[in-house]
This record gives sequence, C-alpha cells and structure tokens, in this order.
Amino acid sequence: MGTGLKVGLRYLCWTPVLLALFGLEGALASGSASKAFGGPTDARALLERACARPLAPTLPDGATAAAATMAIARADVRSWMEATQGYLGCLAEQSGPADGRVHALILDTYGEVVEDVAAVTAAYRAEVAAFEAARGG
Repeated sequence: MGTGLKVGLRYLCWTPVLLALFGLEGALASGSASKAFGGPTDARALLERACARPLAPTLPDGATAAAATMAIARADVRSWMEATQGYLGCLAEQSGPADGRVHALILDTYGEVVEDVAAVTAAYRAEVAAFEAARGG
C-alpha cells in the first residue's frame, strides 16, 4: 500500500477545470483567493473548497464479520486510498510561491493524511487478523 501515497498522474481532481471555467485558475496560488471566492482569507477554508478530503472508511469487526463484509471493507479501503491520492494531488496543485500560508497548510495537511493512511491501514490489518483468527487461520 506504499504506492497509495505517491501522487501520480491518474488522480481525478476537477478543481483546476472548474477554476478555469470561472476564470479563477490562479486564485489560490496567487493569494487572491479572498477576492476570487468573495470571503475572508482563511487558507483552510479555501483548500476545503478546492479539494474535497475523502472520509476514511468504516471498518467491520473482523472477529464477527462475514467474508463478504471483509471483501467490501477491502474494496472500501482501496477506494479511499485512491481518493486520498487524488486529494493529495489536488492539494499539490493549490500551492504557489506567492502564498506561504497556503503552502504551510498544505504541508501540514499532507502530514495529517499520512497519519490517517497509517491509522486506517493498521486498523484494517488488525481487523483482517481478527477475521483470520476467528476462522482458525
């Protein structure tokens, strides 16, 4: 799952397209986002508008879950990892040298996402271990 954190070319992020459609393509990177979005300059709020952070999946109790439920959980974790990769790519597109606050927030958010990925991965592995132990495996 280490490749889930690598920002690749396959992510889906419509933010640049939407910003271009509305003539706002440089708003976040240039520091003019406050005027572009018509609100106060709050870097976190601007990033949240530009890039939707995916919610971590809810994991079943491996000790009592059916095999089909665990398969769904695996698919949910994989989908979340792909969405998270897209989210990181979207964040990377928002940073520009003109706004140090946005850049610093992006770096902090990257750290939070790395922690989230590690926590979800560990929790999923623990549930898989509980699932296998409950079935004598």
